Amino acid sequence: MPRIVLEAAMVVTWSSGFVGMRFSADYAPVFLVVLWRFIALSIVLFPFVCREISGTSARNLTRQAMIGALAMAGYLAGVARGIELGVPAGLAALIADLLPVGTVIVSTFILRTRSSRTV
Repeated sequence: MPRIVLEAAMVVTWSSGFVGMRFSADYAPVFLVVLWRFIALSIVLFPFVCREISGTSARNLTRQAMIGALAMAGYLAGVARGIELGVPAGLAALIADLLPVGTVIVSTFILRTRSSRTV
């Protein structure tokens, strides 16, 4: 599949999550919606990473799974709860998208680490 198609699909599915949380908040608890979204995406995306993770140690996989679980709990669940409490989906998306900027600011000025100029 062409890369541009995959990138467009990622943008559509990512941004639809904020709007989807807003509409689903009227009918189901948002944490339940986040859970089912996580489960569904894990099942859909697993075949794409299956070959890549086959040689990885169990310790490393566990560590990465814990990082992912904490990111889901701290990031998406917090955004979902804010939307449930009435924060507009667009504002929640804007605040959530500023998270990488906040991470760089904290790591640079508080932790005194230097970021490379290349990505």
